[in-house]
Amino acid sequence: MPSLPLFPLGTVLLPGASLPLRVFEPRYLDLLRDIGDRSPDAPAFGVVTIRRGREVGADVVNELGCVGCVAQVRQIHPPSGDRPFFAVESVGGARFRLERIDESAGTRYPTGVVTWLEEQPPTHASEAQLRRAYLALCEELRRAPTEQGRSGNDLVYAVALAHDLTLAERQSILEASTGTVAAEMLTALLRRELSIAPDFRLAPPQPPPTGPQLN
Repeated sequence: MPSLPLFPLGTVLLPGASLPLRVFEPRYLDLLRDIGDRSPDAPAFGVVTIRRGREVGADVVNELGCVGCVAQVRQIHPPSGDRPFFAVESVGGARFRLERIDESAGTRYPTGVVTWLEEQPPTHASEAQLRRAYLALCEELRRAPTEQGRSGNDLVYAVALAHDLTLAERQSILEASTGTVAAEMLTALLRRELSIAPDFRLAPPQPPPTGPQLN
């Protein structure tokens, strides 16, 4: 099984999502250096959700999500002027299952033994149901749909990113065994939101935070 440098965060990274990071802890500066040496043309690391513990400091991360997402590094900006940290621009790529932490890796940051997960697209029926639920909710919230040109798993992840799902809900979408399962889960969540929107006069849900994550 392959090994992968891990960056535990208090968020869920979905495929296709942007992930800005502010990196200043020595162990994760080591990670940036190592992934650059390991694959200079395509540096990447795995993002796993912290279920219990903290992102920063000396506290041990006690529990991690069982499925994570690779962050493909697009750019690294070194410290300069009034920015005393490395600014990393990355985007979500392939999903993986975290089998275990490799205690023998000898790295200050966690290194995981992983299995890569295959992306199976949703059926036409489940995709159509998701699209209808998405468009109906956009109409109810008087918001212009922005994911109409997408299909398959790209549609599933784009719709998930566009709505105010909880951390657990996002993790469930990430862990779904197939695109059909993910689409059906997301359709149920959107229908639930649609059912309560008129009663509570919900404001349009806000997208997930786009600001950089601290390490």
